[in-house]
Amino acid sequence: MRRWLRQFALENPKLTGDVMALVFNREFNKFIKAKRVRELLREAGLSRSAIETIAKQRSRPGNLRYARDFIQHVQRFSRPAWQDEMGINKHGMGKRRNKGWGVEGDGRAYRAMDLRDWPHDNITVMALFDRDAFFHIDVHAGGTAGDYCDRYYTAAAAVVGLRGNDAIIVDNCPAHRMGHLLYVMNRVGIAVVSLPVYWPQRNPEEVGWNTIKDFVQPRLPQLKRDPRGVIYAGANTVTPTLAR
Repeated sequence: MRRWLRQFALENPKLTGDVMALVFNREFNKFIKAKRVRELLREAGLSRSAIETIAKQRSRPGNLRYARDFIQHVQRFSRPAWQDEMGINKHGMGKRRNKGWGVEGDGRAYRAMDLRDWPHDNITVMALFDRDAFFHIDVHAGGTAGDYCDRYYTAAAAVVGLRGNDAIIVDNCPAHRMGHLLYVMNRVGIAVVSLPVYWPQRNPEEVGWNTIKDFVQPRLPQLKRDPRGVIYAGANTVTPTLAR
């Protein structure tokens, strides 16, 4: 239901909370008030300004055409790899909106974030994902800065080359500095493809993240002591069969 509400809000950015509540109640035959609708959207990281910004950029004609053509373009590659990151708060996943609800992702990942706003107790996980599972996993404290991403991609170029990947697909997070990414990947013969803006549902890695989040949620005390061990164990639950 949360996934439906989030998607409905993005597709209808001008509707008020009262109208959303009416539609929600009719859709699920369940009564909630407009205040509860706004609370659920805030938990998903969607304020009114965020909804309007996302909807405006997502629905641009050029972006919609690119989203439509994106799948056919990706199918030209024999073994693409997807790259993404997620954040987990060691005091609980709710504040980071990581409850494993659905496959769409955070929804604000493409908005510029001031790293000073990232809590020090936040854990960021960066990883690549292909048909066989997660790989090249890195776990660090804090947020995701451009310099960090540059180092990660430099090391990843050799990994994806040895693995046989012929393309890497990334989202439009400002920390993903495309110039550096193109340089390190293209020189080893690996194509770089951008996701459509605000279309994280085009990224199958989101489903893998939710599997890890479901593994981590009941193990938060262990996560505080050994974040890398818990994350790696969660990644191992995403088997090649599940990845495919």
